[in-house]
Amino acid sequence: MRKEVMWTAGFGMTVLLGVTACCDAQVPTVVAVAKAGGDAQAPTVVAVAKAGWKRAQPLMFPGAKVQFPSIAAWVQGTPVTSWEPGGVCLIEFFQTNCGHCEESAPLMSEYARVFASQGVKFFAVTDEAPAVVAAWLAEDDRASRVTYPIAADPDKSTLKRFQLSTFQNPTPRVFIVKSGVVQWYGHPDELDVPLQGVLSGQWSPETIRAEFVLNSQERRARDEINYRLTECEKTGDWAPLRVLLDEVIAGFPERRSKFELMRFGALLGAMNQEVEGYAYGRTLEAQYAADPKSLRGLARNVLTGVYIEHRDVAWALQLAQRADALTQPSDAFTAETVALACWASGDREGALAALERAIQLDTKGKSRAEWSQKKALWQSATPGPAPSKPRNIKGNMSEGESAEDGPSVPITP
Repeated sequence: MRKEVMWTAGFGMTVLLGVTACCDAQVPTVVAVAKAGGDAQAPTVVAVAKAGWKRAQPLMFPGAKVQFPSIAAWVQGTPVTSWEPGGVCLIEFFQTNCGHCEESAPLMSEYARVFASQGVKFFAVTDEAPAVVAAWLAEDDRASRVTYPIAADPDKSTLKRFQLSTFQNPTPRVFIVKSGVVQWYGHPDELDVPLQGVLSGQWSPETIRAEFVLNSQERRARDEINYRLTECEKTGDWAPLRVLLDEVIAGFPERRSKFELMRFGALLGAMNQEVEGYAYGRTLEAQYAADPKSLRGLARNVLTGVYIEHRDVAWALQLAQRADALTQPSDAFTAETVALACWASGDREGALAALERAIQLDTKGKSRAEWSQKKALWQSATPGPAPSKPRNIKGNMSEGESAEDGPSVPITP
């Protein structure tokens, strides 16, 4: 039995998000069926025949035409009820238990206040119940700081139309919509440039569409791989995962190195094929000798993969140091990788020095608090490699995703 999710895209195509065989389970693929007109819509379920892996096409992207969402309840502020011709609207997706959302609330209040004079509408949406949102606003007089309209979307219809149709669900995330056409979406910290461009008439969503679609496709492929890994781990048969990894690597040349790193992480970790895995890693090292991000990814897999029983710490340190030397200008995340490698090698002083450098390089401060806490812990802890954990359903396959990526969209069989 195969399930598939069908949406009608703004570019006049009906897209079926299907599911391919994964052991006895299934994961999404995409089939496109021509259909005249239509905006992005909430999903319905249809059944179709099985097919191999295909690159998924997101329904939400810059330039997509979207209907105004049907809001279940307005918890605070004056309701926004429609797109206005020529008007600009900002929609922020958030969660009341999201620390980053709380940090962004003052910035969002400032945007709502400053740009209201230019006719910009703004509201925030959470898929939580209205009572939960109301209680959150009442805590610590939060309503005096969070001053913009807030809508509750407990049936997730707005979440599905906007967030999940990008194959990602990070919070906070802001969408810029002008006359019913999506112009941009991203973290509130990155909002200023696109918003100013849209308001000045100098912004074209077409110029960023390809990059945003590629990012969505990469995330969907990652979710498909992780879903198949969990299913194959249940059976102990890794052949379906190997097939999918081969298909994705071949079908995604633009992001090939990232999926090769996922294969490396799977071999070392969940699949417990360390000899094959390290041999494959050495091949990737030679292939990406001038690519600091790939070298860093190899190092972090070795250092942080939770199921790796034998960590080649000396090799990971070499990889991290080479990545650091190749990175110009210096990168905070790469410096932190050097710190992890030094710590795993037993070099406390080197680890503390590299971690301090990472903290100083983190000009946006996104990881500074976490790394400062780690530095304080390392002052007295005993350095050494991270311990291995017993294998379970979810493997640690890659160097990890940034906070901006947010939670992945669930793959449902």
